[in-house]
Amino acid sequence: MDDKQEAYRQLIERAKRLNLTEAKSLGVLQLPDIRGADGRPIVVMSPGLVDIKRLQDKDFVERLKCFFLLSLDDISKVEYNVVLFATKMKFSFRLFHFLFSEVYSILPRPYKKNIKSLFVIHAPDSAKAFFRFVLFMVSRKFWKKVHYLPCVAALAAELEAKEDIKSFVPRFVVAHEVRHAPKLQRLAEAYAITKAKADAKKAASAASAAGGGGGGAKPPGLPAPAPVQPAGAVFGQPLAALESNQHGVPLFLIQLESLLQKHALGQEGLFRIPPPQDDLNHAQKLIDSNKTPTFFAAPTLEPEEVNIIGTLYKLFFRRLPEPLIPFDKYDALITAQSSHEEEVIVRGIEGAVISMPREHRNTLLHLVQFLTLVAVQSQSNKMGMSNLALIFAPSILRSSDLNPLLELSSIKARVEVVQILFNNLDRLEQLDVYKEVRRPAAN
Repeated sequence: MDDKQEAYRQLIERAKRLNLTEAKSLGVLQLPDIRGADGRPIVVMSPGLVDIKRLQDKDFVERLKCFFLLSLDDISKVEYNVVLFATKMKFSFRLFHFLFSEVYSILPRPYKKNIKSLFVIHAPDSAKAFFRFVLFMVSRKFWKKVHYLPCVAALAAELEAKEDIKSFVPRFVVAHEVRHAPKLQRLAEAYAITKAKADAKKAASAASAAGGGGGGAKPPGLPAPAPVQPAGAVFGQPLAALESNQHGVPLFLIQLESLLQKHALGQEGLFRIPPPQDDLNHAQKLIDSNKTPTFFAAPTLEPEEVNIIGTLYKLFFRRLPEPLIPFDKYDALITAQSSHEEEVIVRGIEGAVISMPREHRNTLLHLVQFLTLVAVQSQSNKMGMSNLALIFAPSILRSSDLNPLLELSSIKARVEVVQILFNNLDRLEQLDVYKEVRRPAAN
């Protein structure tokens, strides 16, 4: 073992002894339990979650560096891909110095070579030039591994992961795509055409090399990633199959809501700050095995545990095979939204609710009632109705067409529909179909 490798191993041993809780809680580095079509694991980096001013704190930088290196130590021993969300990223010298001089340069050479692709999302042109220069200075070969992608849909197409990649997309990235949906859709369409041509050329070259000719195969274009995660005891099950109360509302949701109401409705970052992926995966696997995470019974919860519960709550809706607002209501609601008249949209929502299956209808009302309680404390948790709609709309209102371009182009409309739904709880409760669950009038 040479001196550099020995120094690296000593640094890893030191990292194991440090308290890295703060660095871990930032969510700036994730190791999701998702692999691309090439079978390689994925490392997700979100530098935009780092306060640039904190990089002036030497102790913070040292702990963040140790967290990165310790997290990457095992995964970088095999070939892997890196996803870098450059959204809202401030391309400062300090940040690049940290990522490449403080982290990348310290990795042993075999670990660096194992990076097969670096996917950079939302990088502006000025940043691309600077980024390429820095990468070229760090490694003359590494910049050739870099792929700039216009949006999350393009990332889904590149990875071709079997699982839904939304689980590791930060909220600020989703918000950016909502605000810039028309522009990103145009960029995604241009990307799809370029990718289709490149794929067709690659297929033709492969066919020519094999002596089989082109065959006139249709270029794959921009594929739709299909979430095919197997269903557990809770996640991925239809609402009708779950143990519920007398109104058809799943008991699991009620349990999570009870924990959040008891411990954390006012916690800043509720539903927004992701927990460590390993901790989330562990909790989900326990629940899907009909077991309960031990911290559910704790008299108090750590902020990280609250974030696990909040993420489990969102994940439950995301994994429903039939979304909370069923697929057959989607087109009518998006058509109503296109009128841009709130009354038309509200009537569309009422019509959809009336014809929903009972368990979907009552769980939807239950969700809106609970999120109203969350929004009441928005001064402390920073989660008003607009933010809650932004977070929950992609999960509870989605099309059966999994084309990522459609998903991107419709996100703004879906958020508007869901926000109007959330803002009209009183009117929703007055529908005759809700007589059995209507709250008693205040005296």
